Amino acid sequence: MDAQIIEKAENIIRRYKTRSPYDIIKQRDIDFDYTYRYPNLLGFYCVHVGQRFIRLNGKAKQMDMDEAAAHELSHDVFDYNDACSGIAFQDTFFFSHSNSMRERRANLMSAEILIEDDAVLDPIGYYRYVEFYEEVEKRYSNMSKSAIDYYASMEFGERYGTDFLTMEQLAQTLGRNQDLVDYKIKALLVKGYKLPVAPELKSNYLKR
Repeated sequence: MDAQIIEKAENIIRRYKTRSPYDIIKQRDIDFDYTYRYPNLLGFYCVHVGQRFIRLNGKAKQMDMDEAAAHELSHDVFDYNDACSGIAFQDTFFFSHSNSMRERRANLMSAEILIEDDAVLDPIGYYRYVEFYEEVEKRYSNMSKSAIDYYASMEFGERYGTDFLTMEQLAQTLGRNQDLVDYKIKALLVKGYKLPVAPELKSNYLKR
């Protein structure tokens, strides 16, 4: 399922030639605007008489609005039929561990749309880690893959840990919520990347 979500996001980016959720929303002919009536609402998506609507809280921070736009766009991509049946997707807080499958799906797609792979891979030391991992594989060639993964992660952290950004620092650098960055890390793992920060991921939703 996660691989299909990521593939769908990549197809969306290629089709519309942009990662801007606002530009994609416009190209998909979705009625978009801001609302100031609901202070606790980040955004909502609904369909009425065949017309799709996305509204964002105009008083939210720009970072939250950008992520809300991508999130509601994801509902349009995956949940249009449900919305046609009368379901309105009203989002007050994203990334909750108790969110439904629809919400986790929208979060994952949002992360894939808003954050490019290299924007994460380079700052966390992925490219150096790949080289280091090969060295560890040769050194511990008689060990199991899980043991090699463990030693590579531990030794890399001890040797180079301060050279690269933590997840919190990366989120600040990207101007994104850390939970969205965690979802992007999940997407990279699904794509098959060996990441030096993978052991940091302990949130339950990343295992589903």
